Amino acid sequence: MKWLLARIGLPKAIGLYVDEDAITLSQVVATPLGPVEIAHETEPLDRDSLPEVIRRLVEPLLGKGKFRRTPVSVSIPAKRVYFSTRPVHAAMDEESSPHILLREALNTQNISVNDMFVDVIRDEPDAREVASIVACDKSYLADILDALKTMEVYPHLVEPAPCALLRLAQRQHGTRRSAKVVLRLFLSNTQVLTVLVVNRRPLLWRFMQLTQGEEAVATVTACRSLLATSKDCGVESPLDAVVIHGREELKRLLDIDWIENQLDRSVTWHDGPALDSSQIALGISEGGFDKRRDGLDLGRSLRPRSTLLRLFPWREAAMELALVAMMGIFLGYSYWTLRETQQSLQRSIALSPAEITTSKSQFQKEKKELKGEVLAIREFLDTRVLWTSCLRDLSLCVPKDMTLNAVRGRAPYQNAKQRKQSRGKTKDSFVISGSVTVPPSGLVPHEIDRLLVALRSDPTLQKNFPLVTLEELQQVGARGTLLPSATFSIECLPDTSKKSKKKSKEKTPKPTALRKKNDTGASPNSPQNQASVGRQPKPMAKDDGRPKVAASASLDKTNVKLRKNAGTGGKKPQ
Repeated sequence: MKWLLARIGLPKAIGLYVDEDAITLSQVVATPLGPVEIAHETEPLDRDSLPEVIRRLVEPLLGKGKFRRTPVSVSIPAKRVYFSTRPVHAAMDEESSPHILLREALNTQNISVNDMFVDVIRDEPDAREVASIVACDKSYLADILDALKTMEVYPHLVEPAPCALLRLAQRQHGTRRSAKVVLRLFLSNTQVLTVLVVNRRPLLWRFMQLTQGEEAVATVTACRSLLATSKDCGVESPLDAVVIHGREELKRLLDIDWIENQLDRSVTWHDGPALDSSQIALGISEGGFDKRRDGLDLGRSLRPRSTLLRLFPWREAAMELALVAMMGIFLGYSYWTLRETQQSLQRSIALSPAEITTSKSQFQKEKKELKGEVLAIREFLDTRVLWTSCLRDLSLCVPKDMTLNAVRGRAPYQNAKQRKQSRGKTKDSFVISGSVTVPPSGLVPHEIDRLLVALRSDPTLQKNFPLVTLEELQQVGARGTLLPSATFSIECLPDTSKKSKKKSKEKTPKPTALRKKNDTGASPNSPQNQASVGRQPKPMAKDDGRPKVAASASLDKTNVKLRKNAGTGGKKPQ
């Protein structure tokens, strides 16, 4: 897997940890899951052979490109640097140079600050502004920089070893976001490095010796000393977390509860990274992927001014161009495939003769079938009775004081042959049954005449059922508090005779036309007699023992009264 990652075009970085007696190199590659170490090597160091050792380790991993060489970062031991964090006084303005701040921090004239590389980072952990100062002797660092310069390499980052170790620890074992002040302890067999971290930046660090059997006391002492010094550096926030890295076997030997009680905080213990040169080299190599460079960097003033060729993202541009080229190839292949398919279809259509598979007789047969279907649909629509329209118009024709008891409609579908066989014997009918209160005078109610007139003048009913006749009329005696009422039945039938169809085309007389005088002697011009019955009503069967209205009864309300049919003596209904 490492062999494959080393040969694909992923970003790589090299880290060098130059210790007193050895040089440790680590090469990492950036992957979507995080940095992965693909090379690690350690060689003993002789001061005179420093350039040769660095060249032998670094040059095979640099790459061939002049402007896109693998970045190289350098880490130096903590005892070779001076590091301190001091509050910024009013006399120290923002334009003060790092060397002036270093002179103020050292407060001595015996050391020449001009012979040192200095870097300063200003921060404000709480309400007070502080400055973190790191410095290193130029003579010590110049040998390392000259060895890299012979390979035309300028260090991407030059920082103390605790900063590299802290970067690796924060990536592998981060704390919660709300943790502002964190103490991290890195253990080795003989030493403990305690780093006070505020807002993910190192504010103070201190080394202490570890004595076998007294590791817990040394740990608590180191933490308390840094916490006491942090008050002078402007840190007023309480301690949020304590994290110990390395030598996890001590976790079973030490009294963790005693340490937590002394520090008044819970302690988290991780197996790595330990205080080891290989872990420091891995941490500084991961710094090669840091584009912001907002941490402590002693080589900040040593790097030449970046040119456009160095700043241009060649790798990202090449990857994007490769993606665009692959997309163009795919779209071009799809286009030419579809074009060839289209051309082959056009050629096959052009070569095949146009054949008429349907003859004229088949067209005629299909035309006849379509005409038959149209004729059947038209006949169905012509003979169809729209019951919705009939019921709507009936509701408008019924007088206010009349009650409908039943409405029965029948119109079975018949084709042309069935209608021809049953000419004059239609089965269509529209029967209306209702009741109306009889007035005290005992005459036929006016509402029946008005209903007959309205039914005969309605265009929808006249279209389907032009023959409107009163079939039954009978009197129902009073019951309790109910007044006597008259029940009736009106039958509406279609007119199927040829003679009536011819007359229907002529102008129909108005309802007020003169009619013959009925057998009761009523005047033909009487308004009550204008809607006389077309057919004589049939007397209903005597099923309930109550008298029925005579069949020859007239509808002239001004002259005729409802008569009882069985020995009533001409009395009015009660």
